[in-house]
Amino acid sequence: MPDFTPGPWVVEKDNLHPFFYVSKEKSKTFLATVNNEANARLIAAAPVMYKILCDIREWCEYDDLDADIEDDIAEVLNAIHGEENN
Repeated sequence: MPDFTPGPWVVEKDNLHPFFYVSKEKSKTFLATVNNEANARLIAAAPVMYKILCDIREWCEYDDLDADIEDDIAEVLNAIHGEENN
């Protein structure tokens, strides 16, 4: 697993500035500061999306899934792991 802060991550609005913060739930450590709420929500969903992609990849090993989907999942997971895509 990549060395990222485990989820869940949450979005908090800065009431003094036009920013949204992404942080680990029940933590005051900010992971990202963005000026768009939709982007903040997408970033906050990253740990859940990562787990889902890993689960789908594992499921693909047992089922005959469309090769394009498997390639797409591999491309995303390789990017997360900092690996080159072929």
